[in-house]
Amino acid sequence: MSENEEDYLEGICEFPAIVNNKPSQVIIANPFMTIDDLIQSVFVKGEDGAVKEVQYGLPVDGKIVGFRKDLMAFQELETSFGDRGVLLSSPANPTTLMTVAEWTDKYGTDPFPLLFAGRVWWKNMGGGVQKVRQATAKEVTYLKLGRGGVTF
Repeated sequence: MSENEEDYLEGICEFPAIVNNKPSQVIIANPFMTIDDLIQSVFVKGEDGAVKEVQYGLPVDGKIVGFRKDLMAFQELETSFGDRGVLLSSPANPTTLMTVAEWTDKYGTDPFPLLFAGRVWWKNMGGGVQKVRQATAKEVTYLKLGRGGVTF
């Protein structure tokens, strides 16, 4: 494998270990809802270092450091669809779907903050060719899917 091929794979395949225990798929029973509809607000750290809560919507001034779930949206899903309102794919087997309660029992975590972060990052960054410099690596160029890039 050439050095350029290694750089290409490094940019695509490097993820923090915690990402290995996240759902790769989310199914919301209400066809009119997306993962964005489950985000009520974001906590943003401004240039002055202060953190404030703002209504969710892009673009956001400052760095997003946290999320607040829309509990009313979750309650509506639960009222209408029971515990099957939101289903998550298991990291061990993406074809196995789990309820939020099953996820929490098995992994001991709330799956939504990481899902929210991934979704907001993807929407905010858009697609196209991205250049990144890992803390321990050379600059890596790769094609990013999404707005302005390639979508399937």
